[in-house]
Amino acid sequence: MKTLHIDGVEDVRIGKRIQMFLEASSEQEARGKVDDACKRLLSNPIMETYSFVLRPSA
Repeated sequence: MKTLHIDGVEDVRIGKRIQMFLEASSEQEARGKVDDACKRLLSNPIMETYSFVLRPSA
């Protein structure tokens, strides 16, 4: 931004949000499945980082 003389910008975020529903027998298993999917398919580790939040179904 600075090199384009666009001043006053405090924060810029570009991203994607992916929602996944899955079955697992434990939180540890669910974390493993989600982490594996992120590493192998859903993110590009050269350019991106990822994080996820687990929420139990209602």
